[in-house]
Amino acid sequence: MTETKLRARTWVALVIIVALGVPSVINTVGEWRLARTMGQHVVTVVELCCSIAGFLGVLAVVRGAPWARPAILAWAVLITLTAGLAPYNWGGSSLIAALVSAVFGGVIATVLAMLVLPSRLNPS
Repeated sequence: MTETKLRARTWVALVIIVALGVPSVINTVGEWRLARTMGQHVVTVVELCCSIAGFLGVLAVVRGAPWARPAILAWAVLITLTAGLAPYNWGGSSLIAALVSAVFGGVIATVLAMLVLPSRLNPS
């Protein structure tokens, strides 16, 4: 695989992380006002923290900062939590549906983190 392809994949993953974060920040204010339960408030805070971690992680990766890995990994954990908590607390889904959502969210976050962070598999 050429280094150009790795860079292109990295940029695509970074754009996806930002694209996931922007609507979350925009929606946070409205969600906070509409939240009626403690769970809904917690999900809203986790969602905002996820966006902030994602933005910081993207900035760190672009700049080559040493804190890129912790920021992207924090984003991955927080987006997995959001994927699991939001359907249960906001959508009224069952616990099983929320767990399935968290698993799929975690898989997607892992793939994006692997594309963004340099490793033996992605030496960009």
